[in-house]
Formats: sequence, C-alpha cells, structure tokens
Amino acid sequence: MATQTILLIILAGIIALFVSLLQYFYKGTGYRKRNLLFSTLRFLSLFALLLLLIDPQIESTTYTTVKPVLAVAVDNSASIDYLDEKQQVEQTVHEIQENTALNERFDIDFYQFGTDLATLDSLSFNDSRSNIANPLKTFSSVYKTSYVPLLITDGNATLGTDYEYFSASQKQPVYFLAVGDTTIYEDVKIDRINVNRYAYLNNKFPVEIIASYSGDTEKTNQLEVFSGERKVYSRQLQFSEAENGKVVNFYLPADAVGIKQYTVRLTPLENEKNTVNNTKNFGVEVIDQQAKVAIVYSYLHPDLGALKKAITSNKLRDVEVMDISDFQATDIPDYDLLILFEPNRGFAKLYNKLEQLNKNRLTIIATESDFNMLNAAQGTFKKSNTRQIDEVRPRLNTNFSAFLLEDIGYADFPPLNSAFGSVTINGDTDVLLYKNIGGVSTQDPLLEVTEIRGRREVLLLGTGIWKWRAQSFIENQSFEKFDNFIDKLVQYAISTDKKDRLRLDFESFYYGSQGVVISAQYVDDNYNFDNRASLSITVRNTETNKTTQVPMVLKANFYEANLNMLSSGTYDFTVKVAGEQTSASGTFTIIPYDMERQAQNAAWDKLKRTAIASDGATTTLSNRNSLINKLLKDDRYIPSQQSAEKTVSLIDFKFLLFIIVASLAIEWFTRKYNGLI
Repeated sequence: MATQTILLIILAGIIALFVSLLQYFYKGTGYRKRNLLFSTLRFLSLFALLLLLIDPQIESTTYTTVKPVLAVAVDNSASIDYLDEKQQVEQTVHEIQENTALNERFDIDFYQFGTDLATLDSLSFNDSRSNIANPLKTFSSVYKTSYVPLLITDGNATLGTDYEYFSASQKQPVYFLAVGDTTIYEDVKIDRINVNRYAYLNNKFPVEIIASYSGDTEKTNQLEVFSGERKVYSRQLQFSEAENGKVVNFYLPADAVGIKQYTVRLTPLENEKNTVNNTKNFGVEVIDQQAKVAIVYSYLHPDLGALKKAITSNKLRDVEVMDISDFQATDIPDYDLLILFEPNRGFAKLYNKLEQLNKNRLTIIATESDFNMLNAAQGTFKKSNTRQIDEVRPRLNTNFSAFLLEDIGYADFPPLNSAFGSVTINGDTDVLLYKNIGGVSTQDPLLEVTEIRGRREVLLLGTGIWKWRAQSFIENQSFEKFDNFIDKLVQYAISTDKKDRLRLDFESFYYGSQGVVISAQYVDDNYNFDNRASLSITVRNTETNKTTQVPMVLKANFYEANLNMLSSGTYDFTVKVAGEQTSASGTFTIIPYDMERQAQNAAWDKLKRTAIASDGATTTLSNRNSLINKLLKDDRYIPSQQSAEKTVSLIDFKFLLFIIVASLAIEWFTRKYNGLI
C-alpha cells in the first residue's frame, strides 16, 4: 500500500474522532456514558464514509504454472487401416493419454486429421485423404504459447501443401511417430496423371504420365493405357537407380461425345510387394462445342486479364479480348456472350444491335463509363453521369436465389472503384452483392442479375476485381474459388433456360477419393430461397440397380448431400421436395481411384528429413517410449511460472455501507428514545 494512502487513512481517523468528540463532549450536554456511545457511533459512520472516499488499494501478485502444450494429431485416413496398424495406433494414443509423466510436464491436446482437422473423438481410419500439413498450419495459428506438435502418421500425404516444405518455413520442432513398415522395397508406381477434364470431339487431347522406380538395379517395364478392354497406347520404360523417374507425354483421340474412362497400367516387377500403385484410372468428358465469349473494352485494365484467366479455367469456354474499335456489331451472333467493360460512346452501335437481338450480356460499369449513352441505348438500368469515385466493399445477400453460389469470403475482399450515386434497375432483379461504403452497409447493388423480356444480364458496378482474384489466391492458395464464382456468373448470363424452382449443381464425373457432393437450391413461388423445405436425393447404380436415399442438409442458401459412401460406377439420381411435385434429375460417374492405397509403407525418409530440419525427432510406433523420454528430458519444454499483478481494494463496500447505515440508525433511534431530537 502506498504511503500516501496510509497517511490519508490516519488523517480520516483523526478527522472522524475530532468531529465526534467535538459534537458530543465539547458542545454536548447530558450523561457522559450516553455521549460516549453517541460519539463512538458517529466516529464509526464518519470513518467508514471517509474510507469509502479514499478506497485504499494494494497491489496483489498471483503466480500460475503454465505447461507447454503437446498437440498430438493422429492420422485418421484409410491408409492406416490398409497398413494393418489400427490397433498399434490406438494403443499408442491410449498410452500417451495415460502417461503420468507426460501429463505432469505438458497440457496434452488430441486431434485427428484426414481431409480436415478435428478434436479427437473416435478413430475410424476411413478418411479418403490425408492432409498432413493441415495440423501443422492450424497449430501455428491456434497456440500462442509454447507447444510441441506430435504427429502419428505414415507420412504419405494425399492432399494439401507439402508438409516438409511448410515445416521448413516454420521455426517449430516437429515430432513424428511413423506408422507402417519403414523398410524401402523395390517398387515401380504411377505417381501422377495430368489430363484436362474436357476434350473436344474429333480432336486429340494431351496426356502426361509420371512414373517412378525405387530400387538399385536396371528394370524394363511396359506402360499401357486401356479404354475398357481396348489398348489405346503402349510404351516401354527403362528404369535404374540413377534414372528412377519417367515423364511420358502422348495424345489420345476424342472420337465420341460423353465421359470416357481410361486405365493406365505399369507391369509389376518380379516379387513386387505393392502392385496397387501400378494402376491408375482417369476420365475425360468429350464435348462437341465450346461457348465463345467476347470481352469488349473501352480501355486496357487489369480486370480484363483476370476475367479471361477466370473464364478460360473452364475448358468449355473460349474467350477473345478486343477493343471496341476492333469489334463489329455484325459479329455479335458469332458469340454466346458479350462482356462489356466500361462502355463509352463507342459502344452505341453495339448496344443498338444487342437490343435488336435481345442478346444476353455481362456489363461492368464504373467511373469511365458514359452513362448518358447507356441511359439512351439500353433499358436495363439508369444512372446519372458522374466522375466521382466511391471505394466500395462487397456485402453478400444471403437471400440470393438466381443460382447456387457459395460465400468465397467476399467480406474480406479489397474495395472496388465504383461511380458515386445510386442506380435504377428494371426487370426481375436479384442482388448478389450490396455496396459497403466506409464501413456502412447500403442497399445499393454492387453485383446483380436481372431478366427482362426473356433476356438475362449480369451487372457489376465497379472495377478492380483483379484484386479479388489475388486475395482469393492468398487465402486459399488457389484461384479455383474465384474462378468458379466468375464461371457461375458467365453460365447464368449464357443460359437461356427457364428459371426452375429446383436447380442442381454437380459434376459429370468424380474420382473415387475426391468426394461426391450434390447441391440443390429450392425457391418458393415468388422465387425466394425456401429454407423450410425438406429435400432428399435417391441415387441408383445403373449397373446393379441398387438405390440409396439420402436426406439433403441445409447449408446457408442451398441444400447439400454428401455421397462419399458410393463405390465406383455410373449413377442416375433424382432430387425431390417433400410434399411437392417438384423434382430434378441428373447423371454422374465415379471413376475408381483410391489415393490411400498408393503406398504400402511409411514415408520414413521424408518424415526423418522434416523432423531433423525442424530440430525435432522421428521414430517408429514400436520405439515410441524413446520419443516420449526425449520429450520429457528436453529443457525447451519445461513448465514456466507466470506472474500477474492486479490492484485489489482493501475494503468491502457492502460491509462499510452496512456500518454507516447501522451506526447512523442506532444513533438516531437512541437520540430519539432519549428525547434529544
């Protein structure tokens, strides 16, 4: 307690004593014993009141022991089951949970990972993929204090960032308990097949196959590609210890429309232990046409390149970018969709022709657009001509129902440059994104779609979406989400189909380990998303006629069904709405491919390199006690004592208030009783 506070308390006691004695002994009359009682009561009330005003405080220091966190992540992928190590892994987890020394030294958190990371509940070892980098990334952001990542895994990652590369960028020791046989056997395998998802009828499509060999002798193998039972390609490959990798490039003909499945086989070695990875399947959808898109601009801008990249990521699209001075209105019928970027007076003839043809379009307007020309040339929207600029951020309209679209993180995207002022839009309009200006949400549209007189138009009121594409890549390490977003807008603008109440979103084919997800959107009679509906999907295998019915789960503004339980084959399906006559159907194919069966032993060398580079350690499950002892003896991971100082009041306000009220009340009633009041 500060000296100043002590002096104030003493002074308060002196003042209270002086006032009470002055009132009842110096000026007071009557009996001495009675005055002594009154002065004591007055002293207590005055002193308590002064203490409340002074509020004496002291500095209190508390000490807590903080243990480092041992974050144990267990590989829950199917490869652990294939390696016949389920019981060993479960036994290891149990021993760590029951280890008294570890629990005294660490706060132990348990996780399981496959495609995603989750708190350890129960291990099933049926996840179709394993993302080993995911727990390392998550731990680095979740744990702010000292932590130790311990991964129980075979080291064979089939999804996500290379964990060896990610670990090298972190200053954090990583520990591994390797699951599976660490012996390296002689083996040939197909590492990767690179092929486009789509091919065009009567053309040839490129295929790239990467194969590798583990061993120290020279081997000759035959690489064969089959379409059904028919061999369509063959090549002899020579492997050795020095030349242990081959890249094979060739072309295959696309001679019929539809989904074509191919099998790649690499003849096995004599006594080869793992022959599963000698075979891989891939698929190609052969199409007979390609949608042509023209981006017509008034001036060069980075958005033009971003749009072209995003649209052409779908091989069903062909994009041409051209200046308005080079585009002829008579060329409009040659294109399925026109994207008009910042239209000025040079677009007048083009708009006249578009209006005559009632052609769908996607329009991007901002500060360089000529709104006087636009207001006169078209009837979809009207806007005053202005050169003032607003920086606007997107705000998602969760009630958007024109087509299925997920939230790709619009709220975190950089602002666009938009022309100041509101816009009037005609037709059947559905707003996807509203403007957020200076942190204030508005009802002004930033991105909307509309239908008028049977014609569709997408309207974006801002430029700078190249920054959105860059931000999406930073957040997801891929352009895929943003490109899919643009593809959905283009697909809507190109389509002339009638707006249905039940719409589906699915792929024509899936790979076995990819995950089969069917999405649906259902709207009411007013075309507003109906989140009260009950949707179910019935799936039928066309070969076995076996049917499976699954309820669809509500997700934001759409319904979703996860069909990962299905085996490879071709399926047709129907989505129905309970209590309604509405339904929609489709067909998809699952191409057989199990990524988790590609390795029959632990990736020992990679696990060891990763651990050594991070100053950690790796050992096998059978030697787990040695790793546990190493952790217990490591001086980097010892509990630390932390102190926290806080100011604590010395007085109890309620108690002092009680003393004040009680002493004053007793004094008053006593004086009243004795006729002094």
